[in-house]
Amino acid sequence: MALFNTQETVNRYGALKSYLMNVMAYYKIEPSPKAGPGKYVCPFCSSGEHSKGTGAFSVTPDGQHWTCFSCTRNGDVFDLVGDLEHIDNKEGQRGKVVEIIGRDPVPSGIDQATFVPTLSAPAPTRNTPPLPKKEKVEEAERNIKLWHGDVDSTLAQTYLKKRGFTEETINKFNLGWDAQQRAITIPYPGKTYWAKRRINPGELGKYDKPKSEDLGSEPIFNESALQQSEPVFVCEGQLNAISIEQAGGHAIALGGTSGKANLVKYLQTHDCEAPLILSFDNDEAGIQASQDLARELNEKNIKYVPGEFDFDANGCNDINELLLKAPDELAELVKKNNAEAEKARLGKKSVEKLEIAANYLSSGWLEDCKLFSGLPPKKTGFDIYDGETSGLYPGLYVLGAISSLGKTTLVHQIADQMAKNGEHILYFSLEQTQFELTNKSISRTTALTNGKNKAISAIQIRTDNLSHDQREEVIKAFEDYKCKVEDRMFIVKPSFADTQVKMICDTVKAYMEIYKQKPVVFIDYLQLLEAPEDLRLGDKQKTDYVVKQLKELQSNENLTMIAISSLNRSNYMTPIGFESFKESGMIEYSADVVLGLQLQCLDEKEFNSDTKKDIAKKRELIQKAKARNPRKIKLVCLKNRYGKTSFVDYFNYYPAYDLFEEDLETLIKKESINNGKFTTRRVKKPVKV
Repeated sequence: MALFNTQETVNRYGALKSYLMNVMAYYKIEPSPKAGPGKYVCPFCSSGEHSKGTGAFSVTPDGQHWTCFSCTRNGDVFDLVGDLEHIDNKEGQRGKVVEIIGRDPVPSGIDQATFVPTLSAPAPTRNTPPLPKKEKVEEAERNIKLWHGDVDSTLAQTYLKKRGFTEETINKFNLGWDAQQRAITIPYPGKTYWAKRRINPGELGKYDKPKSEDLGSEPIFNESALQQSEPVFVCEGQLNAISIEQAGGHAIALGGTSGKANLVKYLQTHDCEAPLILSFDNDEAGIQASQDLARELNEKNIKYVPGEFDFDANGCNDINELLLKAPDELAELVKKNNAEAEKARLGKKSVEKLEIAANYLSSGWLEDCKLFSGLPPKKTGFDIYDGETSGLYPGLYVLGAISSLGKTTLVHQIADQMAKNGEHILYFSLEQTQFELTNKSISRTTALTNGKNKAISAIQIRTDNLSHDQREEVIKAFEDYKCKVEDRMFIVKPSFADTQVKMICDTVKAYMEIYKQKPVVFIDYLQLLEAPEDLRLGDKQKTDYVVKQLKELQSNENLTMIAISSLNRSNYMTPIGFESFKESGMIEYSADVVLGLQLQCLDEKEFNSDTKKDIAKKRELIQKAKARNPRKIKLVCLKNRYGKTSFVDYFNYYPAYDLFEEDLETLIKKESINNGKFTTRRVKKPVKV
């Protein structure tokens, strides 16, 4: 598409197109970690930065055009600058490119007939970010010292004092003066990196920075501020960050609005306790960049607050202007913003809304006691477990086990038993259908009614492989089960397209609104629930997000919630512990009760060694244990906010009939072996009649 129609215009714009790679380096558009040459992380949709690493942002072989096949944006160096900086007109885009590269290869008004543009060769494509060159690092270190030694220059002192900086601040940040470029030099604390601000930009442009192939990618200015716990102001320019520091705060600078991706990447790979205060310039680009960064921080659950600076009231465009015009007011605003950021750290909109201990003791505690006493623990239907724990309290329970140990069967049996006991059950089955689960219930009913010798398996019921008498028994079992659970058992089977945790939350709230009852919520199972797609979370982050949302729902509605979790394969031959749970971080800290199922054989001495011989023996023992009928299962409590965590329970599991029964014989044997010290209970042998 022909945008220009004179040779001068073509030259003035065309000469800059070859600087695309330089501009990409300025905006820190990095090569995609796993993609091939010429593939980069898209600065707009972030394609290429996640686990697959397949960057869709591509540069043409001539280095002058780019396309993202993910978000479909494309263009040349001017389109890139325009989209990133929100500059609509071509001359503004050209000016920004000139500012970035530090010179204008074809200034306006030059004799086009005799001018031959000198083009910068496109930077070579790479698969990894450029590393600093030793000789360039040494040169930069020498220059930074020389520049600081020249900061007493009259021009430098005049400019810095005009900016409102004190002698102490100038020395603290090692500011300097480059007489050749007539520029203030700004070293990056703790880094061998610098930026320059020319006091008379002219055709060279206002800013200058090292080439990425010399000193590497641009770091965050004053990055060490992020490594302490006090609030940190996030600014565009280095002089704004220095202004905040002089006013008594902690601040970093991103080197422009495009540096926000660099900050997000840092926060995802470093532990950062400091809440952030977004403090961009008071112009269209700054406001837009602040909104974009706020959205990304929200998605990643990173604490921040928008900065409040009264720019308009003071006729200022940025923080440094505010330092110059109203230094005392800036110091007060720093304190005020710090206080708001501390509130964000607490997860509250205002400190005033926090409950004071004295107020809670005078009224809130008694109200909570009444509420809790009005919600007695719910019985699971397993006598020993209920006797040991008093039952299930309002809270988030997580049960984990390897495959084939019957974790779904146990939890579903508890749901059935609670429904028969009068509880309303909302059972989310992300794996098995309502038909499959109902067959389990009917098979279990035949075993409980007629004995295990005459029980009918769920497979027989599902395949209709039944004799006439068996079919009659199945019908009786169905009517018996239906009569006992009545209309209190709800099984929800989400579609594959609707497995987000939000679906769970919405359905539970709708249930309570329609039926005016608080259901006991069962979830089978955690790792099949999804977070919103636009968050683009890894497996651990996804599980953490899901558990956090479920815990928030449980806490807000005072529900009893039981969720199943899968386990790491590396723990299949070891006794169960927190490390066994897949992505267990948020499970360990957020769940109120954590339970695990394991084969009883894991208590045997062979499982205390890791030699090859013993590993083979372990596999043999596990296979034999799985082949037993019934399978001998142990329930272990790993965490319990409502009582002791040292208890265990033993079960006989009959897979054919989806039935768990507490194993009193093993329990008595274990209590006897340990002289009654295995748990705090005393188990009496059943009296023979």
